[in-house]
Amino acid sequence: MSLYIAGRSRILGRVTTRMRTQRLDEGTGFTRSKTSPSSPPRPPEPAARPPVEVELRDIRNSAALARHGQRAFEIWTKNRSYALDAKFECWEVVDLATGAADPNHAFLGCRMVGGQRRTETGRTLLSFPLPTPGAEAVFQKFDANGKMKMSITSKVKRVIVYVHVVRVDVPEQEAVWGKITRTGH
Repeated sequence: MSLYIAGRSRILGRVTTRMRTQRLDEGTGFTRSKTSPSSPPRPPEPAARPPVEVELRDIRNSAALARHGQRAFEIWTKNRSYALDAKFECWEVVDLATGAADPNHAFLGCRMVGGQRRTETGRTLLSFPLPTPGAEAVFQKFDANGKMKMSITSKVKRVIVYVHVVRVDVPEQEAVWGKITRTGH
């Protein structure tokens, strides 16, 4: 079994990310090639997008952490993308047609708890902590009386996990870890 790290340049709101595509052997963690040991790995075909994409973000210094560190997960449906922090709380909803953030969306501040999909046999498949493509993302929110309520999105098209790599000098390492753990990013 292999893990694909998705790759291409794309713009997410105001952030441009550049990625390398690698096929990693799950057992060894080394890049593997089917043609020859010296040839570069081949990226997955566009139709072969993995169920969960992993994107590495290279953050050049701790000052940039505040701009980039909050986005830990992103869930895409046909019309929207939902940005989640490391605690699975939705902090941004973007309309994919316009690229504009919706500051009044009902899921802002809600916690994503996973996904659900009804099967042909009438059963429901639940996934957690993330939804899978084809499922509906499930968000948890509380009504005015403090009663928990579950709300769902339309079918999920993409699930992206962001791994942030921050470059820091040794003397500021502890302070940066404090910033990361204090904010939940």
